[in-house]
Amino acid sequence: MKIDKEYILKFLRHNKNFLRKEFGVTEISLFGSFARGEETEDSDIDLFVDMPPDLHKLLSLIEFLENNLKRKIDIVRNREYLKQRLVRRIQEEKISA
Repeated sequence: MKIDKEYILKFLRHNKNFLRKEFGVTEISLFGSFARGEETEDSDIDLFVDMPPDLHKLLSLIEFLENNLKRKIDIVRNREYLKQRLVRRIQEEKISA
């Protein structure tokens, strides 16, 4: 099974209701190398996630995604903590699920 942008987005869209109910995710978007189609075998999956500030739920979400997508997951949360440059880059690259 090849993990690529389409596979990740299909998985996220298919599980959108579960992610909302189980982890409180209100928005999830792909950005970074997978969104650009520049991923390598070693690339992690970069996700922007809007969800309540709950460390247990965040760690559980990461575990769920890593177990299902078979890649390391890097999550960026809550826009107010991001530097403006990173926000612009995410906004340009993100693909909503």
